[in-house]
Order: sequence, then structure tokens, then C-alpha cells
Amino acid sequence: MTLSKVFSDEYVVVEANPEKELIKLTWSQHTSGLPLRAALEEALQYAIHNGISRWLFDMRKLCYTTIADQSWTTHTFFPAFDQWKRHKLACLVPSDRLELLPENLIQEAIQNDFHLRDHFELELFTEIETAELWLSV
Repeated sequence: MTLSKVFSDEYVVVEANPEKELIKLTWSQHTSGLPLRAALEEALQYAIHNGISRWLFDMRKLCYTTIADQSWTTHTFFPAFDQWKRHKLACLVPSDRLELLPENLIQEAIQNDFHLRDHFELELFTEIETAELWLSV
């Protein structure tokens, strides 16, 4: 899959293919709070501007997500998405931490909120090929 770099900083590389409606965020080291949120917001603005609805988050180097960041994600980040689209979010995580990751809590929050449930599908993956395949269907 061909991607072009959108932006990068010391924590994340963001690449996209607008024709495939895909954006990929690859975290290069752990971060939380403001740097995490700023990167997500910048990626979201790009996605909205380019009609992107498929997200691949490579979170293998993101050690954990704070409760504050989880709350911000479900109450601020997700509601800011284009609500006219159905969004698919694939999170690539290390296999040894799959059950311990808070993305399971974010997944539950999506399922429990009928506004989010109508607009988002979020799945966790341990292999990039499987995540990319899921996003392509």
C-alpha cells in the first residue's frame, strides 16, 4: 500500500493515501497528554479535509494510554470525526499486551454509546497484514 507522509514529530509519523481513504499513525515512542492529543487532532483535520474514513494506528511503541487520554478520545476526539461517514479504526498492538491495553475500554465505550456505535468500528490486531486486510473490506 502506497502512503505519503503527512507530518511527523518525535512521537509519531502520519502517512496517508486519500484515494484509499486511509490514514496511518505510527507511534515511534511513548507519549501521552498534549503531544498525543495534538498529533491525533492534526491527523483528524487532515482526514476530514481529505474524506478519510479508514485509520491504522500502529501502537506497538505506545506503552499505555492514560485514563485521561482514553476519556478525551471517547468524549472529544471521536465526536469530532465526520459524522456522515462510517469509520474503521484498526489498532496494531503487541501480542503480549493485547488483553491489557485500554483500547479494549475504548472499544467498550464505542459499543455502549449508540452515537459512536453507529459511526465507528474499532478492532485490535497484532499483525499489520491482518489489520490492512480488515481495513480494505
